[in-house]
Amino acid sequence: MHPLRQYLMSVDEPITDFAARVGASRQTLYRIISRAQAPKPALARMIIEATGGAVTWEALYEDGRYGLARPDAPAPAPLVLEPAPLKTAIAAVYGHFAPATASSTPDGFVSMGVKAAIAVNDALSQLGGDPDTDRLSLALRPVLECMLSKGGARLSPSTVDRAVKLGVELYNNAC
Repeated sequence: MHPLRQYLMSVDEPITDFAARVGASRQTLYRIISRAQAPKPALARMIIEATGGAVTWEALYEDGRYGLARPDAPAPAPLVLEPAPLKTAIAAVYGHFAPATASSTPDGFVSMGVKAAIAVNDALSQLGGDPDTDRLSLALRPVLECMLSKGGARLSPSTVDRAVKLGVELYNNAC
């Protein structure tokens, strides 16, 4: 049973009265109790305060089921990219997607791409979120798109998607 439902039963308070106290509709509270919807953080704080802490942040969000961390929770550990496998992955992707008329990949060009991908990844780490391969994709996308367009590749969105997917796969296989 949802902790908010338990609380309302234990204090014998109708859901409509509680909804008025926290400034929400009873339908919103029903959706929260049924776990069909997560409360917005402001409403979650109101519920926690209105219940005197009987309903907790963790109970409302089922320990992160909705992807929302406590406001005071530490940020997740950053995904630290290893430069050597990243360099190999970027060079391989460039070699695969650059047009045949493009010159060979200059080492400095790839090294600059590695630095850029690491910088984007570090910035995304500071914003929070899950440190997973999606973050690597987000870090690689602008770098590969820029490198390939400078190399003369004709880039459609699906080509960039394939390049990023290949880069992530090569990086993960090398680590």
